Amino acid sequence: MNVDLFPKIVDTVGGGKAMNMQITVPENIKPSHVHVMIKDRDLIVKAEDKIEKPDGFTRFYYYKRSTLPENTDFNAMKCHFDHGKLSIEAPLRNDVHSKHYKNVPIEIGPTKGAIGNK
Repeated sequence: MNVDLFPKIVDTVGGGKAMNMQITVPENIKPSHVHVMIKDRDLIVKAEDKIEKPDGFTRFYYYKRSTLPENTDFNAMKCHFDHGKLSIEAPLRNDVHSKHYKNVPIEIGPTKGAIGNK
């Protein structure tokens, strides 16, 4: 199991909560080649490098993706790279509510077929 892909919830100095992740990056990747992006609630860490040799080249790809808590304050997210470790932290907000949250009722009994069919 890749435990560095699971965000940890930690207490902050001011009494709040924050999301914290520590991602180990392979040592052959230069920090300038590492990129961190957010898409929806997914944190994406990727890098690409190309090493040229007299007889050809080697291309290296690195990719990690993790879904963050819905109340993560993405605007306050901070990243720090040191000795092969990428530290990512963002405060968690109490006033953020998912607009995509919905309870789906469960029907009991025989199924009625595909959606739209009666």
